[in-house]
Amino acid sequence: MRDLLTSVVLECLLPRLLIHSQNECEQGMTHQPAMSFSNSFHFPFNRAGGSTSNVRLMYSAPSTLIVMLFLASCQTQHHYDYAKLIPPIRSFPPSAYGHSIHHSDFTIDPLVTNGDCYEEFQIAIPESITTISLPTCTTTQRLDGEYLVGHLKKALGWAGHPDDTKTSIDDERSKMGVAMKIKGRELLITSFGTWSSFEGGSSVSLLVGIPTGTSIHYAKDQPANRTAERLTQEGWFVIPSRPALKKDYDRFTTQ
Repeated sequence: MRDLLTSVVLECLLPRLLIHSQNECEQGMTHQPAMSFSNSFHFPFNRAGGSTSNVRLMYSAPSTLIVMLFLASCQTQHHYDYAKLIPPIRSFPPSAYGHSIHHSDFTIDPLVTNGDCYEEFQIAIPESITTISLPTCTTTQRLDGEYLVGHLKKALGWAGHPDDTKTSIDDERSKMGVAMKIKGRELLITSFGTWSSFEGGSSVSLLVGIPTGTSIHYAKDQPANRTAERLTQEGWFVIPSRPALKKDYDRFTTQ
């Protein structure tokens, strides 16, 4: 559609706005010498007789402005209502993650509680989407239907020493997750909220079931250490997830 509109401008609207006869140009130049610049071109108007007419292109400020605004509107990206692509999901209190969080025995500092948290999400893939772009380390499998199904493993493994503040997977899990953005016919998914140091850090492991017939692309330019706030500013939509069980995550990896 964008290419079609651009073609209409170039073939129909642009000539009408910019092309004037030589007599009109000469008259216009006497009134607005500073508003135009011109070159002479020979356009064939009668191919059978071989005659041509000397035509001068006039570029006036109003005409150029109209064309620029029209072309800019053609380049405007479509704004999706991403919330409509997510099945209804309610908010879950921290207590709902009791069976989703598994604390680790790996402890260096009593103020640090390492462990894993398991969550899941779904996305209704629009008909216009032909490709799903995922982080490079994503594990995928094919599914029937129209929904993309994702499983998350949010992990904290840190051997550091916080200043008087407790650091726990129970709290860190809310800072991690996945986000999506539609670009053309491609649905991009990226993880966020991870961090690392020489003492360890946090990570997000992603398992995704993708409907048959949709292409898969692995993006190398989507760092996972961005925050949800930064992604939102860049036009991404944070995908809401719900608590899940470790056995569901493990079952996905063995299929």
